[in-house]
Amino acid sequence: MSLFRRNTLYVGLEPDRASVVCLAGLRKPRVLADTSIPFALDPRAPLLGPLIEALADPAFKASEIHLTLADTLVRYFVTEAKLGVRSRAELEETIAAHFEEQFGLPAGDWMISADLEPGADAYLACAVPRALVEALRGACAGARLRVAGMTPYAVSEMNRWHRRLPGRDFWFAAAAPRSLTLGYRARTGWRGMRTHAGAADVDTQLAALAQRDALLHGVAEVAPVRCSGLVGQPVHGTPSATLLRLGAGLWPGRGEAWSRSYRLALSGAWP
Repeated sequence: MSLFRRNTLYVGLEPDRASVVCLAGLRKPRVLADTSIPFALDPRAPLLGPLIEALADPAFKASEIHLTLADTLVRYFVTEAKLGVRSRAELEETIAAHFEEQFGLPAGDWMISADLEPGADAYLACAVPRALVEALRGACAGARLRVAGMTPYAVSEMNRWHRRLPGRDFWFAAAAPRSLTLGYRARTGWRGMRTHAGAADVDTQLAALAQRDALLHGVAEVAPVRCSGLVGQPVHGTPSATLLRLGAGLWPGRGEAWSRSYRLALSGAWP
């Protein structure tokens, strides 16, 4: 690897496959290599042999790696900011207890992170299977790759497009080939977020899912919608007065099929 060329790996991990892309350059990255690896992944006892083999391929020689986890591998939830909590440790215990209450799973088996936004009355939290995180870290260490990020898909998409999100009262949708994660953000904090597995046709399903989730979260259905993850759509297309598609074009120089296949992996670098 040239000392003057910085190569970076982008990996998207789903329950049934991993997609790997090696990019060169920072300002205008170009694709050096890519592969899609089918394998069955059990997040509670992850066997990453096929992915480890790909990371060892000289075509994917790089200095660092960004991992994006499909939303179907994680759990999102919203927890209220409780009065009387005296320390961050107490707050983390409260969030862990809420996770166990909502999902019926032991919090110790999950790595739970929350966006503790100052002044918010509710926090968005995400839980990732601890065994999966540790297995991925081990695989990257074995390949001598610095982990620059390991992020759930919807969080990665919000980070990527945060400058184009409204300041209050909006829906955020992160579309994937076989799921749609939909959350509602009010002025003072998140009200709810859910991943809908099997939701593939965003244009026909988004309105119905937002209506259903609005009842669940106790919020107004009508609010601006920011939807990312769509590929091959007009970048500035506005099919309704409230829906705005974010980053809905193709990867530069690549077709629609390729862009769809590697959209998850390239979430953090999507143009």
